[in-house]
Amino acid sequence: MRRLFKGLLLGCPAAVIILLIIQAVYIHHFNSYVYSVTGADDSEQSYLDFNPRDDSTSKWLKRDFDLDGQTVDLNAQTIDGVFHNNAKDEINDWSLRIDITDD
Repeated sequence: MRRLFKGLLLGCPAAVIILLIIQAVYIHHFNSYVYSVTGADDSEQSYLDFNPRDDSTSKWLKRDFDLDGQTVDLNAQTIDGVFHNNAKDEINDWSLRIDITDD
């Protein structure tokens, strides 16, 4: 009986420590997963909906901009984005990266 008690006394804390390590690894893996969103696809769990502003102060033109030795006119417009999360998990922090592939 004493041997069983001694085994439980040593085994239970070791099992708890092992389970805590497994949980920490799982949480780190879950939180470091990166999702890529390519637009307003409401069939996805999370998506971004971009809407350009239509007022007169949200569009502008920079004339005669020197771009690598070429003089060009640059147009710009303010765009609002709304992040929709339909997933069961709460999102506390996110970042946005925009890849512009064409002119």
